Amino acid sequence: MGRACALVVFLALLCAPAASYAVPASPDSMDPILASPKVIWRKSALDPKVRSRVHLTADRVPPFPHEDLRLMNPRNWTDLNVIEGVVCSLRVATGERGEVRIVSSLREVKPDASVTLFYFDAEDRGKSKDSHVGPTYSWRGDGSLMDRYWRTSGKEPFKTREYMYYPSGRLFRYVDRIAKHDPRRGSESPVELLDEVFALNGTLIGCAYRKWDGDTKSVDVSYWLANRVEPREYSSRLVEAQTRALR
Repeated sequence: MGRACALVVFLALLCAPAASYAVPASPDSMDPILASPKVIWRKSALDPKVRSRVHLTADRVPPFPHEDLRLMNPRNWTDLNVIEGVVCSLRVATGERGEVRIVSSLREVKPDASVTLFYFDAEDRGKSKDSHVGPTYSWRGDGSLMDRYWRTSGKEPFKTREYMYYPSGRLFRYVDRIAKHDPRRGSESPVELLDEVFALNGTLIGCAYRKWDGDTKSVDVSYWLANRVEPREYSSRLVEAQTRALR
């Protein structure tokens, strides 16, 4: 799935009616797996391909690339920015009641609507599938940060890092990805991916490591609550946890 398409899907989920994301407001009443799972991870028991990569607690996850605390406030984003030597233009997306649209500025974002800000190569003018550069931030309608994403510029393969957050601001999910543009599909194609899910208390809930050799996955290892699981089960548990956590 291309980044532009993925952004539309993500925003559609973000602005879906709250009734479909019925989640308790406090950690005390939340699913115990998300609040404080009773699990013991032992790196020695993990597949060697995962062992050296996994982060057992959220505080060990690498920091957001090129962290700039000013970007936590949407109004601090500039219309133009130079990112990794590329002159970039700001783009604003907003969503409500399942509808997502690109708008010209924050002035067009309605109160209580979600908002996503990101940059693209100004010379490319968004025509290329690979014009997205640097940071993407998404906020819920209540103003809390939901997601941050960073994409490198330059030659392929390019790298991305994504951070998803509980409404409290604590890290829920971390995705470290290497990808390239696939001209046959007209979209981004992953080369290597590490996916990690964390509880509110910072404990690792699940993780997956995947590596592709052409069109075939040469490595596909998944764990949930320290138990080895099939990739399909990991994906199912991830969707369920994400639906509950990210409201």
